Amino acid sequence: MVRSGIWDNNAHLCRVAFRSCYAPDFVYIDGIVGFRVALSTELTLADGLVAYYPFNGNANDESGNAHNGTVVEATLTTDRFGSTNAAYEFNNNSYILTPTITNPNSSMSITAWFNLVALDGEIRQVIEAHFGIDGENSIEILTSGEIQYILNTSSVIGGSVSSGEWHQVAGVYDGALSRASVYLDGIVVTQKVLSGVTLARPQDFVIGRDAEQDIQYFRGKIDEIRIYSRALSSTEIMQLYGDQAKPLAPQITNQPTNQTANAGASATFSVTAAGNIPLTYQWRFNHRNIAGATNVTLIVPKASASDSGTYSVIVTNAYGVAVSANAYLAVLTDGANGNQPVQIIPGAAPATVPGVSNLVIVTHGYAWDFGLADESWVYDMCAAISNRVPSSYAVMPYIWNNTAGGTPALALKVAQIEGNLLGPVLARMNWQYVHLIGHSAGSGFVNAVADQIKLISTGTVVHCTFLDPYTGPFHGMQNRYGVSADWSDCYATEDWTGAGTDGQLGNAFNVDVSWLDPNRAVAFYGAWDQDIALSSHGWPVGFYMQSITNSDPNWVGANYGYALSAEGGGWGNHGTLPVGGLPLMLGGPPTAVQNPNPGVAGLLEIGLTVGSAVITAGSFLWDHGFGLNTLGLLDIQSAQCKRPVNPVVARRTRAERR
Repeated sequence: MVRSGIWDNNAHLCRVAFRSCYAPDFVYIDGIVGFRVALSTELTLADGLVAYYPFNGNANDESGNAHNGTVVEATLTTDRFGSTNAAYEFNNNSYILTPTITNPNSSMSITAWFNLVALDGEIRQVIEAHFGIDGENSIEILTSGEIQYILNTSSVIGGSVSSGEWHQVAGVYDGALSRASVYLDGIVVTQKVLSGVTLARPQDFVIGRDAEQDIQYFRGKIDEIRIYSRALSSTEIMQLYGDQAKPLAPQITNQPTNQTANAGASATFSVTAAGNIPLTYQWRFNHRNIAGATNVTLIVPKASASDSGTYSVIVTNAYGVAVSANAYLAVLTDGANGNQPVQIIPGAAPATVPGVSNLVIVTHGYAWDFGLADESWVYDMCAAISNRVPSSYAVMPYIWNNTAGGTPALALKVAQIEGNLLGPVLARMNWQYVHLIGHSAGSGFVNAVADQIKLISTGTVVHCTFLDPYTGPFHGMQNRYGVSADWSDCYATEDWTGAGTDGQLGNAFNVDVSWLDPNRAVAFYGAWDQDIALSSHGWPVGFYMQSITNSDPNWVGANYGYALSAEGGGWGNHGTLPVGGLPLMLGGPPTAVQNPNPGVAGLLEIGLTVGSAVITAGSFLWDHGFGLNTLGLLDIQSAQCKRPVNPVVARRTRAERR
């Protein structure tokens, strides 16, 4: 078990799951979050390793002992992660021979990964060494799907597997204890005392077939075979299983290539990627998703001049995202005068419309359901801005919600990729002014576009607006957002996301709009003489929309939001506004204060579950006589204060209750 980040080697089995690949230093053990640190007894899985066959393009022994295998009709194939040429496929006449492996000890361990095609009434050998009248040393799959580990003329049977699935199997014999053990997927499934076993002898192994007769051929895939001259411990088996079952984010191994096609003919792009399956694909044209283009191959039928341009593909799985290199399609067309076809070379970016020199882009943030969320507000905001700007402005929604799911941290990385792809295209269009508006993780997109534009087109004026921006685990983007822009503003709230989002950016004019939310809740803080407004993650969008459509000069937010943009006529009005530091708090009674410490809620990003957090906070309030109520979250947000928080939620402020 993990207790305060220390592994107890005396424990048998714990349910272990890593939070995500973006928080590798935290681990759940039986639902408790702790630090993942080195084991108290260092494990060296190279000790006693006499042969190791990872099957990385060949059957060579990579233990350093040169026990290279000889392949007989087995063929290289994909492994459990989808990587090509990384495992061997066996059928009814294929196998791999090893040279003689001498085991000097009375103990031995064998581990392997396999994927059986079918349970078809035949015994299937994974690996075997035969000793004549002294029996054998082997691991085989019985007709029932059970694992049989044979040592000399005795055996132990345990566990059960299904066909079509990858499994790790391990057979371990401890000569000091005369004990044989079978492990399946890192867990011991059976143990038995077997006396009279002799393993200290030369052994010629055959992988995928009976070692003595032409029978019991394995049908399926085998990978990652290890042979040890010692007994591996249960902890080592679990570590080995965990290491070999690590999740792999997608990696593109073969990029799409440039194509040319005659007008009316088809063009084909393809990609090859490795990583944990299932892998999903989304092809793009000029950095925009192509509807329905979700296969490893993209066919452009009956190509025309309008199909010339840049093609790329985004590959995703549960553990990450990979974006391919750009490939270009040039369509060859006949001129109107009947001349021979001339090649149309795709430009770096399309030309701007004459008279349109300014651009506004609005984008959303994290979409936990990969595209099913309602992002109609993006279009609504674009429509509202379009109704107010002169004809020299183009207003564009940017929707990427089909790749914005997973975790907020993953969505942030995808947003940055999207921005890095689109930014250079916009930079080469020579816009005079670009205003980028992004909500939540979409702030990563906004910032990446700004970085790329200013890197390539220094003369373009860039304005970034961040709406309750998500700054990533440990606030990694807090001082990065807006660093390249000519000016930035940030509108944020105190809400359930806590430190996941941030209203105190280092390179922006920061405004807290919590008190302007008509649906806010109010909490009393400290000695009951201060009030804190609790709003929602989505309210900054509502605030900014109201700033666009507002016609009341007396509204508290009338001089902020849209009014500070160039299209809103206020670009010259922000010279004296502070950049960085504490946010300006709009509205609220004289007793209004900001949450003194929202940082602890950021633990949600590093593995603390909402449920356990609320329980912890509720217990704190109960112990101090405040009762259990919906303010557990506020207590979490203020848990590091020197004095306890004494909150009571109400729809009215203290002054309003009098």
